Amino acid sequence: MGCAVSPFGTVNGRYVLEEIIGSGGMGVVYLGRDTVLDRAVAVKMIREELAGEEFVRRFEREAAILARLRSPHIVVVYDYGRYENKFFLVTDYLPDGDLDQWISQHGQMPPEDAVRLVAQLAEGLADAHAHGVIHRDVKPANTLLWRRGAELRPVLADFGIAVAADLSLTAPGAIIGSPLYMAPERHLGAPATGASDIYSMGCLLFTLVTGSPPYWGTEFQAANAHLNEPVPSLPPDLPHAAALDQVIGTCMAKRPEDRFPSADALATRLAELGRSFEADRKAAGRSGAATTVLTAPPETTPPPPKRGRRRVVGMAAVLALVAGALAWWLVPDREPDDEAPTSGGQPTAVAEAPPTPGGIDARTVEDHLGVRVRVDLPKTSAGVQYVVERKLGGWRPTEPVFMLPTQQGGERSCARLRLVAMGDGGRTEGPDREVCGRAKPRQILMKPLRHEPCVERGDLCTYFDIVLRGFRPHQVLTVTWAPEGAPPVQTQVSIDDSGVGIIGANTDPSGVSHPGGLFVSDRLTSGTVRVDGVARTFDLEKLRGR
Repeated sequence: MGCAVSPFGTVNGRYVLEEIIGSGGMGVVYLGRDTVLDRAVAVKMIREELAGEEFVRRFEREAAILARLRSPHIVVVYDYGRYENKFFLVTDYLPDGDLDQWISQHGQMPPEDAVRLVAQLAEGLADAHAHGVIHRDVKPANTLLWRRGAELRPVLADFGIAVAADLSLTAPGAIIGSPLYMAPERHLGAPATGASDIYSMGCLLFTLVTGSPPYWGTEFQAANAHLNEPVPSLPPDLPHAAALDQVIGTCMAKRPEDRFPSADALATRLAELGRSFEADRKAAGRSGAATTVLTAPPETTPPPPKRGRRRVVGMAAVLALVAGALAWWLVPDREPDDEAPTSGGQPTAVAEAPPTPGGIDARTVEDHLGVRVRVDLPKTSAGVQYVVERKLGGWRPTEPVFMLPTQQGGERSCARLRLVAMGDGGRTEGPDREVCGRAKPRQILMKPLRHEPCVERGDLCTYFDIVLRGFRPHQVLTVTWAPEGAPPVQTQVSIDDSGVGIIGANTDPSGVSHPGGLFVSDRLTSGTVRVDGVARTFDLEKLRGR
């Protein structure tokens, strides 16, 4: 096949770079098209300044190891190499988002679902560890979600900072990872091990069942908490809190030797918990099963596809992103379908084009930094599949549920969509429609901490954290706290890449350490927080629970 024209270019004469879908310290990630196998792929282009001699050795060794790995819970590596003095890595493209986005949209996950999901991730981690590969950055943003019909399967991704256990090629003194999920010894500069990955899995499980990481704050504050603070307990009213506390506490033990001995052992323990939770559910007489994230179905040979499906499968350029009813086609290394059936040695008659679909039926849901769009697909009929297409220059397939990002909360975002019916006779396009929504307004939250009243300068007070959501990422803002009847005070806060800023535990100028970002005299009854043109007045008595 000829190489398509792209504003981002083509790698190795094969991978057309269609759009940027991510970037980070290692490089830029593109949505690409493999013009040989006609499928969507993710192409990571490594930054040129990283390509020193030691990096090249590590990259080539790790890429070769990852390309040999076959695990249902590790992203598939298709290709790697050097092109125009840049290194590239080609992996499977999973369009269903990541766990960080899921948490942002849905909040905390039911414990039954969280245990099943982390058990699957632990199995993937065990597969990697068995090949001598340590991930070193296990976190929600590096957990992709693969939709198979109504189910979601978690897939570990971004092994770009992984290190083969038998190599020591990381730059001296460099600590790579995410502070909120890093093991204590990693904050002290110790090398990554399987035990440090297990610690991160404990942090991940805590985040899933509570909606927040176990420790908040700046890099220094997070490091100090991982090193010195006890593992936080789950809320006592959370279902199965005691059993989950035991697993999380073992994962997050300060000493590596006190953690689960292997990722496989962690997966086994979580599977046992999952069976126990299910037995408790049945004993309590609750019907149905958890539906947030379901265990992937067993790997079985799929039934022969219906005749009306074969032409659709042949159009991989269109359906590579559609993971619903055709999700089984995306399993790596699956053989292509047989040729179209014949009758008496003669080709069958050409089917008619499918009927024109109706207009788009879509709903929008506010998020902190975007608008979630959900398209209701019509019921499929024999030999006909429906695909949602979005206009991005040309028309391109998209998932029925996707996010329209905004730069900050309160902003409006739109997409032009249409339905396409596909069948044996080809494709028929329906009318297009613009779907718009508005992100949640920027929010200011004031959270009292669960501590006894404090004593500062001889006065009783309560500690509070100030949390900002939906603000423009990667900026430093001035926050003004104006208590009623007292002079205002100001501080600064950095907004992270998810639009969140937190004023948390710190040490005040007098040298007094305290766990909250703000200590407020218990004599005060109200106060106002102002930041970037947004203001909110708080009833302090109500926040204290009086």
